[in-house]
Amino acid sequence: MVTALAVIVVAAIGLLLYFHNWQQIVPITMATTSYQDITDTVSNIGTVELTDKFEPHATSPGMVQKLYVQINQKVRAGQLLLRMEDSEALSQLANNTANLRAQQAAAHDLQQGGSQDELNGFQIDLRRDEAQHQQALERLAQAQALEKTGADSHAEVLQAQQQVTNTQLAIDSLKTKMSNRYSVADIAKSRAQIEGAQASIAAANSLVKSADIRSPIDGTVFHLDVSQYDYVPAGDSLISVADLTRMRVRGYFDEPDIGKLATGQPVKIVWEAKPGREWHGHVVQPPTTVTAYNTRHVGECLISVDDPDGVLPPAANVTVTVTTRQHKHVLVIPHEALRTDGSLNYVYVVQGDHLVRTPVQLSGGIVTLTQVEVTGGLTEGQKVALGATSSRELTDGLRVVPVDGTHE
Repeated sequence: MVTALAVIVVAAIGLLLYFHNWQQIVPITMATTSYQDITDTVSNIGTVELTDKFEPHATSPGMVQKLYVQINQKVRAGQLLLRMEDSEALSQLANNTANLRAQQAAAHDLQQGGSQDELNGFQIDLRRDEAQHQQALERLAQAQALEKTGADSHAEVLQAQQQVTNTQLAIDSLKTKMSNRYSVADIAKSRAQIEGAQASIAAANSLVKSADIRSPIDGTVFHLDVSQYDYVPAGDSLISVADLTRMRVRGYFDEPDIGKLATGQPVKIVWEAKPGREWHGHVVQPPTTVTAYNTRHVGECLISVDDPDGVLPPAANVTVTVTTRQHKHVLVIPHEALRTDGSLNYVYVVQGDHLVRTPVQLSGGIVTLTQVEVTGGLTEGQKVALGATSSRELTDGLRVVPVDGTHE
């Protein structure tokens, strides 16, 4: 009887120990270390821009006289796109031309000492003064001869001499006026007026030429702001032509990511309007400054579009993903296997039915949201714990059993 009771007690104790030990075995998910390629990327939004475009504006107010193209039409360099009504420009050119001719005529008169009418008047005055001087000389000779006979007094001779002097002074004064009528300053002013008139004609000619709007590039009409016979104020946009095979994206990256960007890094471009499609490019100019963009502070990054196909439109809002680093055939674990204790990094390696805390090195490796490159502490093919299926915390030496969901 005692022996049977002892057997029952021993069996009960064994059963309790079995259940106790079974409760200490924690189900976990785990992964196997392996060599893979790992890539570090940064993503953000961007706007598609055209690098080779022509967007003329009205140089003066006027009407669209003729429209020669339509939206989405391909055009060649030099092709006439539209013609503005140019009557005002032609009128301005005519007025400026007339003003130049008047200034040139004035300059000619200035160089000659006056207009032809003025010169004719001077000649008449000179002949009159010379005639009066000759008369004064004859009167002086008569007075001097009569003084010798006593017919004229010496006072009359002096009066005749004074008249000769006066008429000679009048002749000298008129000749001086005829030869030095205009100063150096007058001549410089005249030249400046001619140059101003010539500049006005050049500007008016430019306005006349600008009435014909021609494309300077091969491209496509992607925007048309006017219709035929529209009245357009000065400065308003008329038409937009661009080479749609030459595009770039202006990406806006948050401050923490700016330092990762560098020239030449590959970029993937995605546009929501075309799901499943993607374009490719590379960083042309990384951010150089930080600016305010809506509620964020961002750096603007210029990205080429290397495979434009005419589908991606100008001004489209896109998502750009830049590959900042890529390491090939390196030892990788899932990010959820990594644990930290201060500055120390470690994982739990599964050895048999228990865990072993194992320090790992990450120096120089890539760490993403899903993967971690391990540069020391592990080898290929080891099993590392990801987490318990319950709320149980993983510890060194914990007995575990793998369950479905294990990563290979």
